[in-house]
Amino acid sequence: MSKKIFILFLSLAAVGNLFAANLIQNPGFETGSMGSFTTCTIDNWTKFGGSGYYHADSGKVRDLRAIKIWMADSNVAQDFTAIAGEIYNVSAYAYAWSGDNFGFRGMNGVVEVRWLDSTKAILSTDIIGYFYGAQTQGNPIDPYDTWKNISGMAVAPTGAAYGRIRLYIENNGGTLGGSVNWDDVVVEQNANPASNPNPANGSTVDTSTATVLSWTNPAPRHTGDVITCDVYLGIDGNMPGTNTKVVSNQAVSSVNVGTLASNQNYYWRVDCYDPDGADPEVKTEGMVWHFTTTNQAPSVDAGTKKTVWKAPASIAVSMDAGVTDDGFPLPSNLTYAWTVDSGPATPAFSPSSTVENPTVTFTVAGTYILRLTADDGEKEAYDTVKIRVYEQGGTGIVAYWKLDETSGSIAYDSSGNGHDGEVIVNGEPGGTPAWTTGQVNGAISLGGSGDYIYCGSGEWADFTEEMSVSVWIKCRFDAAFQSIVTKGDSSWRLFRDSVSGDSNNASFTLTDVGPVASGSTGPVGDDQWHQVVGTFDGVTQCIYVDGVLANSAPVTAGSLIATNVYSVCIGADAEHEGEHEFNGLIDEVRLHEIGLTADMVADQYTADGGRTSCGRNHLAADLNQDCYVTFADFAKFAEDWLGCTDVTNPICN
Repeated sequence: MSKKIFILFLSLAAVGNLFAANLIQNPGFETGSMGSFTTCTIDNWTKFGGSGYYHADSGKVRDLRAIKIWMADSNVAQDFTAIAGEIYNVSAYAYAWSGDNFGFRGMNGVVEVRWLDSTKAILSTDIIGYFYGAQTQGNPIDPYDTWKNISGMAVAPTGAAYGRIRLYIENNGGTLGGSVNWDDVVVEQNANPASNPNPANGSTVDTSTATVLSWTNPAPRHTGDVITCDVYLGIDGNMPGTNTKVVSNQAVSSVNVGTLASNQNYYWRVDCYDPDGADPEVKTEGMVWHFTTTNQAPSVDAGTKKTVWKAPASIAVSMDAGVTDDGFPLPSNLTYAWTVDSGPATPAFSPSSTVENPTVTFTVAGTYILRLTADDGEKEAYDTVKIRVYEQGGTGIVAYWKLDETSGSIAYDSSGNGHDGEVIVNGEPGGTPAWTTGQVNGAISLGGSGDYIYCGSGEWADFTEEMSVSVWIKCRFDAAFQSIVTKGDSSWRLFRDSVSGDSNNASFTLTDVGPVASGSTGPVGDDQWHQVVGTFDGVTQCIYVDGVLANSAPVTAGSLIATNVYSVCIGADAEHEGEHEFNGLIDEVRLHEIGLTADMVADQYTADGGRTSCGRNHLAADLNQDCYVTFADFAKFAEDWLGCTDVTNPICN
C-alpha cells in the first residue's frame, strides 16, 4: 500500500462547506445515537475502537453534533463510490479544546482517503492533511480552540471503484495522549481546479524564446466574483518545495517566465482562490503539471560585413564570428563549417574551414556571401556574412551621371551599369534640357519647377547596409527641402536642410537610421560650386562639403536604411511630385554601394578639380589652405599685409 500527501490549503477560519456536491452521507454527524464509541451509533459512518465520543458539547461542535477521538486505536470511516481518474476535493474540520483533560500534545489528527477496488481491497492511500499536535515535519503546532479546515485534492487511481474517508489521530512520539473533535466532512467529485495547461502536461518546450505559461481558471461559485491565482514553477517535483512563486494571488491566466534552461524538467502548479460570495474564500490547489525543455541549437553570428581591397593579387580577411551554445548534449560536440553561398570564386580558409574564425583569402574581386554553420551533435544553426572585395581604387560605384551631354534628354550612366536617366523639362519628357558648363566639363541647369532627371527605381537603388551619394551643386536655395538627389522621402535623400527652418546647408537623411546636417562647414547655397557627399558605412553616418567632414553621427548597431518603391531623382523627390524641386546647377552625380572613407571623399573632391583637401586640418601657416606650407603662403601673407589699410578688417588684425 502506498501513501501520497495532498495538502492543499489549511484555513484557520470557521467557514462553511467548501464544495457543493457532497458524496458523504450525514457529513456533520447530525443523526445517530450519541455516547461513547462503545455504545453509540453514527448514521452512515463506521466506527473502530472504543477511544471516541459522539457528542453535542457546546463550543465543541460547528452546528449540532461532532465526534471526538483521543487515542490512535480509534477512527471513523465512510465509503463512497469513486471513478478511476476522477479528481475529488476532500475536506474536514478539526478542533482541540484547551480545557480537555487529555490535551493534544504528541498527537496529529489525520484526514485520509483510501482507494479501494471493486472487492474493496486497498489500492493506495492519500493523506489529505493534518491537525498538528506536536511540531512535526516543519509545521507549527496548530492552536487550541479554533476550528481548522483541512482540505485537499486527490485523484482516484486506476482500478478504483470506491474511496474511504478516514478520520483518526496518530501518535507522533509524544508522551501525552491527545484528542481532536471532527465535524463537517466533504468529498466532492469533479473538483474545479485550473485546467488546460499550456505547455501541455508532459510536453516538450523550445526555449529559444521566452516561455509563457497559460491555463484556464475555474468559474467562480458566485457570478461577479474574480478568481485569483498563485503559480509555482521550478525543477522540484515536490510542490511547492523549492520552486519559485512566479504569480502571487493575481487575477491572471498566463505568465511570461522568460527564457528557461535547456534539457531540464520543469514542474508548475496553479492554485486558485475563489471569493465564494459572502462566504470565506476557497482555495483550490491545482494539479502538478510538468514539461521538458529541449536542447537548443547553437546561436550563430557570422560576424560583421566587410569591405576590403585586394593589393594587388589577394587580400586576407580575419573573420570575427561568435557562436554560443547551451552545452547540450555535450559541450565538446560543437563543430563549425564555413561554406560559400555565393561569389565569383572560392576563397581559401586557413587553417581550415572547420574553425570558428579562420582567415579567408580572396583573389578575385566581387561580392561574397559566406555561411557559418555550427552543429552541437543534435541541432545546427547558421548565419551569413557579406564580404565585398574590390580592386585597388574601387569605390563600389553603382551609377555615375557625369552630365556632360550637350544635347538630347538622356543623362547617361557612365558606371557601365545602365542606369541612364531621362531629363524632364517643365514636367514633361522630351523637352530641351539646359545643358551648360559645370565643375567638371558639362552640367545641367534645373529651373526649380518641373525640371529634374528621372533615373528609375529597383533593387539597384535599395541601399540598406551602406551607401554613398556624391554631387556638385551651384545654387541659391530658394525653397524649403529642395531635393538634390533622392529616392523618395522615405529611404535616402540629399536635400536642403529645412528641418529647423530654411538654411543654406545640405542634409543627408536615411530613414530608420537618422538625419545629419552640414552646417559646420558653412553654407552651400551661395551660388558657388560645392561638392556634397553623404556616406553611411553601417556604423557612422557622415556628410562632407568640399572634401571636408561637416557632420557625423554613430547609428544603432544593425540599423538598415528603409526601402521604398519610389524612383531615384536628381533635382526632385518622387514621393512629393511637384514639390521640393531643385533650382540651380548640378554636376557629377555618383551613387556607391559602400560608405566611402574620408580619404576617398577627399580624393574624389580633388580629382574633380576642387582645391587640395586635407580635411580642414590646416597648419597655422597654410594661409592658402592647400595643405602645404610653401612660398605661396608667404606670398598670400604679403598680399594680405600690403592690402591692409582698414584696421577694422579681421585679416589686418
